[in-house]
Amino acid sequence: MTRRERRELDRRWRKQQERAVVSPSAAFRYLSAFHDSEQEKARIKGKSFIPTGNTAQQGLKAVHRDMLAFIQLRHSEKTATLDMDATLVETTKRDALYSYKGYKAYQPLNVWWTEQQVVSYTEFRDGGTYRRDTSNCGYCRKRWKHCRQGLKLCAYGPIRQAINMI
Repeated sequence: MTRRERRELDRRWRKQQERAVVSPSAAFRYLSAFHDSEQEKARIKGKSFIPTGNTAQQGLKAVHRDMLAFIQLRHSEKTATLDMDATLVETTKRDALYSYKGYKAYQPLNVWWTEQQVVSYTEFRDGGTYRRDTSNCGYCRKRWKHCRQGLKLCAYGPIRQAINMI
């Protein structure tokens, strides 16, 4: 192929996009659908608050549940080793609450499924949330109850007590 033909071919087709992450404005517009301003009215100043999910969040949870089921279907595992961890992420936002370590932070809660190398649950929480708060381990009973047949569940961290309740 001559140089001229290569150039014409390059101009003919649209250039490939090389951006791996969406723009901040597109991410902000997408994430704003998950914000529920009505629940923010229930927030008490200076107290940690974990809002219940709105319809957009419930839909995202359903997609995530189906994705986990698909992963298990394609790459079947006999064991699900779950590791729950709430990590402190320091911030300088004025609205942030102080963590139990004494600095302003947020405390996302994540559950990692070791065998599949995937996050099976995540939740964004205020920094003032008590670190041993296992109220959200109810997710385990809901999410993993249908997987109990033929899948041995092992757990580490605060999630262990919830797994034993299944």
